[in-house]
Amino acid sequence: MRHRLSRASRRAEQRALAQLPESGRGLAIMRACVDDVTLRSRPGRGTVVSLQKRIELRSDAPLAHPEVVQLRNAG
Repeated sequence: MRHRLSRASRRAEQRALAQLPESGRGLAIMRACVDDVTLRSRPGRGTVVSLQKRIELRSDAPLAHPEVVQLRNAG
């Protein structure tokens, strides 16, 4: 019985999600994942979306000292 209830609740949750408006979901996801989201729109030119994520490397991270680490071309 417990298994059936969880399936029923999952179906109810899926129905609830399906009823949400689709417009704007992508922006909410982007804003949750990065530090800055910038939108620029121009008539006839479309929209440019810029995402920026700030990353701080620990002092012991391999790329913290690029002068020491030699990167190889993977291609």
